[in-house]
Amino acid sequence: MKRLFVEAPLSFEEAAQWTTDDERATARNFAATRQLEFLAWRAIVRRAIGRDAIIAYNSVGAPILTNYPFRITVSHCQGRIAVGISDRPCAVDIERIDRNFRRILSRYLTPEEQRLSAHPLFPAIAWCAKETLYKYTGRTGLDLLDDLHIDQLSFSETEAGPMLHEVLSSPADRVPNLHQNIASEGCCGTLLAHCTDIPPKTLYFYRTGEFIVVFLFE
Repeated sequence: MKRLFVEAPLSFEEAAQWTTDDERATARNFAATRQLEFLAWRAIVRRAIGRDAIIAYNSVGAPILTNYPFRITVSHCQGRIAVGISDRPCAVDIERIDRNFRRILSRYLTPEEQRLSAHPLFPAIAWCAKETLYKYTGRTGLDLLDDLHIDQLSFSETEAGPMLHEVLSSPADRVPNLHQNIASEGCCGTLLAHCTDIPPKTLYFYRTGEFIVVFLFE
């Protein structure tokens, strides 16, 4: 199983149908936006695999399922939530493209990495890629600049297309014309990235509206 869900936050009423009393009680302690994010990704997980899914956190604070043999990964930013579900390790990150990544570019990309691409969306793609790889490692305390590295970048419909069509969650989310999307909305493609002691992994990225999504499914 490999599924990637990228959705707007559900309303409280929609999410309430898929969340527990305890979760809703916890959510009421948060600000409105955080409350909807907290409930919505849980609702997405249960909607995909079952109302009885028990969600917990592991020792590094990553979400896990305790009664299903699936891995889950979650990311959210203003206006969107991304959830990955797989029977193998997986990770995802999503960000708005209007975030000012260039202001902090030197904090997460080496000079060599900065030269990988002049595409205007590369700073957002690279940030999401390193965050995705960070989540994939299952560790804490890693430095985006020193420990996580982007080796290659390819804007390629041919490379990314098959994976996108495989993992996107529903027909409505699929990319019917990848070539048109690359031309009109920006990009899709692949990255090769590695951690200091982990072999290089292939990550996939695509733009959907005003958001960049990067994901890794083994």
